[in-house]
Amino acid sequence: MPTDENTRLRIRQYLIELMDEDAADAMMEPMPPIPWTELATKDDISDLRGDMARIETGLRRDMAGLESNLRTEITALESNLRTEISGLATNVHTELGGLETGFGHEMVGLEGRLSKQIAESTRMVVLSMMFLMVGVIGAIAAFVNLG
Repeated sequence: MPTDENTRLRIRQYLIELMDEDAADAMMEPMPPIPWTELATKDDISDLRGDMARIETGLRRDMAGLESNLRTEITALESNLRTEISGLATNVHTELGGLETGFGHEMVGLEGRLSKQIAESTRMVVLSMMFLMVGVIGAIAAFVNLG
């Protein structure tokens, strides 16, 4: 039958009456405050470590899969963005080419400025995507390293 806290206190008090307090404490020390069946064994701890190792392995595998999927998605987005920007540049070039005959050199200058702005925007988008990818990969690496 497990010993509850009240019983432990009564036993300690009785031992103090028979001996002194230090001796009573020394006698009570080997008695755990919980039933012996609830104490963890080395095997319990070993099993727990094994469980934790399996969980960590699963998390690392899942994180690697997420990282791979994220890279694929970012690459696809970047490709689509480049295609759309290229299409827009072609449309602008075509439209400006048609207007060029009517407006002469003024339109050529405008086309150059627009092409330059499109190129700058493309660079900014690509750089932003790269920084986003680096940030996400860094966050994933930090999460995996916490495990």
